[in-house]
Amino acid sequence: MMSSKKIILLMLLLITLGGTIYFVVVIIPTRVAERSYAGARQIGKDIAKVFQFTPEVTVNNTIVLQQKTPVFELAMLKQQFQHQYAWTSTWAGSTKKINISGIKLIN
Repeated sequence: MMSSKKIILLMLLLITLGGTIYFVVVIIPTRVAERSYAGARQIGKDIAKVFQFTPEVTVNNTIVLQQKTPVFELAMLKQQFQHQYAWTSTWAGSTKKINISGIKLIN
């Protein structure tokens, strides 16, 4: 029979291992994706400031920043942003997936 110290040590090891796996599989990829989209948007804004036009920026066939175009003949601009978020959780043999996407239109 295992002593109580070994059981506690084993439980702490499993909790630490689970936390590490969660951090590596969920947290790090989420942060990397957020930084890549934010970086692409910032590059588009920097180009807009320097060259006085906004390019269309895509990341993995997803439009991150759409080109600004005049609407009618007024000084109005129309811009469309696409937002996406995907989340997956697996626990106790069950996997949950959530995919959220939307388009925001700025006039």
